[in-house]
Amino acid sequence: MIHNNTKICFKKFEVIFEERPEGTELTIPIEVGSGRVDITSKPFNAKGGCHYKIILGYMVSEPLNDLQIHIHTFKKSMPFGRDVQKIGEVHGNSNNLEFLFPSFGWEQPSSQSSSMGEYTIKMYFKDGKDNELATFFYSFNVTPDWVNVLPTN
Repeated sequence: MIHNNTKICFKKFEVIFEERPEGTELTIPIEVGSGRVDITSKPFNAKGGCHYKIILGYMVSEPLNDLQIHIHTFKKSMPFGRDVQKIGEVHGNSNNLEFLFPSFGWEQPSSQSSSMGEYTIKMYFKDGKDNELATFFYSFNVTPDWVNVLPTN
């Protein structure tokens, strides 16, 4: 269900690992139906050198042209990187859409000690005219091993 005339709202947030002692899928609860999600206070841990993907489930209430996701990465609140993923046209009243990041291959945090620490990802869903339609923020920690990985399913 979409609330407050939001054009895009979120349904699920999953992290898929290629290998992980506690299992390859990690589902982090979110408020379903919101177009503004911030779960930075609930970071997950990723071992340096591991492979993972993000799956973000969402729905749209009306047709969207030229949908783009602007991804801003921060390390300990300092800008670290930017990316833009072009989704394109999305049909209205679509309830089971998924954004997979990266689209091909895997994300792999560095295993170097200088890369360990907290990262925050801010995703801005925008139309072709740069109007912000929705936001999704999350955090994760890059750790040297799988010890104390939280949260768990």
